[in-house]
Amino acid sequence: MQAERIRWLRILLIGIAAEVALSIVVIPFALLGGQKLLDIVIEPATLIVYVPFGLWVARPLHGRCVLHGILMGAVAVLFYNALNFGASSLPGAPALDLTKIFSPLYLLSHALKLVGGGIGGWLASRGKRAA
Repeated sequence: MQAERIRWLRILLIGIAAEVALSIVVIPFALLGGQKLLDIVIEPATLIVYVPFGLWVARPLHGRCVLHGILMGAVAVLFYNALNFGASSLPGAPALDLTKIFSPLYLLSHALKLVGGGIGGWLASRGKRAA
């Protein structure tokens, strides 16, 4: 049996959608409680949001489900960082704070995007074996 090819467009679109969904989930917490509440909520929210998106990216596939989920998370990490770097280059924008971007909290959040996507892909692959 031939290995499933990597569906890059699917990974790209769902990765961006996952990052938008995470923003929609956590922005109210940031508005209500500021950075302290956001720091508490971001890790569990990341994992909770990314698992179903990992499942979504891998569900129609016949192989490489976990890989697709992890790649979807990686696209989301790249998308988030591209937005940060792009926003900081706008006229009048504050300088990019690299200590914040590379803080353990943000690195953990990005790692959880990969883990959540991988778990979703794994769940999709388990559903195919059970069927």
